[in-house]
Amino acid sequence: MTQSIQPISQIATSLLYQSPVLLVYLAGVIVGLGFIGRWTIAAGMCVAGCAWSLSLAIVLTLVTSWMTQQMRSNAWTFQHYSDVSQVVSILGSIGRAMGIGLIITGVFVGRPPRTPQPPPPMPPRW
Repeated sequence: MTQSIQPISQIATSLLYQSPVLLVYLAGVIVGLGFIGRWTIAAGMCVAGCAWSLSLAIVLTLVTSWMTQQMRSNAWTFQHYSDVSQVVSILGSIGRAMGIGLIITGVFVGRPPRTPQPPPPMPPRW
């Protein structure tokens, strides 16, 4: 019984430690959805980036917990665990970069072009 509770406890603890970031991602999704009618592309990119990052954080937590259980149950050697951990780390970094990229793209796309301002009038010459 303790063995089945332990992974759930590990996942809950890990998600609790990540809760500030998870709450920011969730707030980004909510705020983005609120602005979707006003700035469709920018808000859509923000929602996509925050939702992607939120999902990725949860999936990586689940995968890491599963990997730990594989290691503890002696199904994996330490070398295999290390190899898989490196791959998961690289994929996680790429995934986080994609989420941040979507959010940053949302800042710059869909903006109206800047209208050139006429130069200030020249003072009269006497």
